[in-house]
Amino acid sequence: MSFEFFPGVGVVHLNLAKPRRPAPAGTIHRWSGPATRGGPPVHCLKCGCKKAQRRDYTVLYVAPGGRQQTELRPPCTGKPATPLQAA
Repeated sequence: MSFEFFPGVGVVHLNLAKPRRPAPAGTIHRWSGPATRGGPPVHCLKCGCKKAQRRDYTVLYVAPGGRQQTELRPPCTGKPATPLQAA
């Protein structure tokens, strides 16, 4: 049988392990730097959304032109927000 040991997980049968699912290239953000714990937010160079890491290690995202914070990563549109959308 095909079993593998993964640190922190244990012994897993390889048929039960889910393969990695990379995000499509068009939806990947290009961040201006690393989001450090409790530090200033970083922004995406392609679409302008912001990412911040709180002191309890949760990551918050703000969509371009929006004010609502969410823990779900928005897809990168690749287009910066226009001044009309930011209002």
